[in-house]
Amino acid sequence: MGIAVDDTIHFLENYRKSVSEGKQPEEAVAEVFTFTVPALVTTTMVLVASFGTFILASFVPNVNFGLYTAFILSIALITDITLLPALLLSISRIGKKKEIT
Repeated sequence: MGIAVDDTIHFLENYRKSVSEGKQPEEAVAEVFTFTVPALVTTTMVLVASFGTFILASFVPNVNFGLYTAFILSIALITDITLLPALLLSISRIGKKKEIT
């Protein structure tokens, strides 16, 4: 399950790096999607496929473990790709409003 946390950390660190280089939050998210997200998708899909092979087992606990792990990894990736950028952009907009007032 550490890959879900690792993906989030990679996303946040690359976003932070882009913003610290002077890019706007929207540009930083776009850069993360260009350079970081493909690696996140690849590693997660390899793990989903690997744990998915447990579904072919005859031992029911292994089947359940493989199914649930593959599902959780998929949901974690989807959340990193959808919810995390939305939160980062919302936080940056709130920060801009506070600076203006």
